[in-house]
Amino acid sequence: MENLKYYQTRGDYKIMAYVLMPNHFHLILKILPEFNISQCIGNLKRITSRKITEYLNNTGNIETLRRLWIAAQKESAIDTRIWKNRFDCFVINNEETLRQKIEYIHDNPVRQCLVENPNNWSFSSAKNYKKTNTGNIYIETDWNNLVD
Repeated sequence: MENLKYYQTRGDYKIMAYVLMPNHFHLILKILPEFNISQCIGNLKRITSRKITEYLNNTGNIETLRRLWIAAQKESAIDTRIWKNRFDCFVINNEETLRQKIEYIHDNPVRQCLVENPNNWSFSSAKNYKKTNTGNIYIETDWNNLVD
């Protein structure tokens, strides 16, 4: 979440929705004109890979590091493989699709039986869409301001 906020504050993108899951994440981003989606996701993956590897080293989680190192040897990774090389990108071009995708990603923790209500998942923007509660990261919920 810290890294997601960093690139948001730096101005790479505006976050419209997100959910961070134990083994993957979903983002709905408005990429600013001077960037592209590959740069934004690449930057996010790069910094989180370093932080995760550093955390595993500092906590002595040798077995996980060993598995990640083995995975890296099968691909073009420098030291450990945290993320897959690819990501799925879907261009959203209307409000109906945007609403569907936001609902889909917010329901992800429920479908995975991690919580019973999307608003109970701490690593999600679901709370941002409730007027009574704010999530952990600022979310662009005023979609009218997102038109170029």
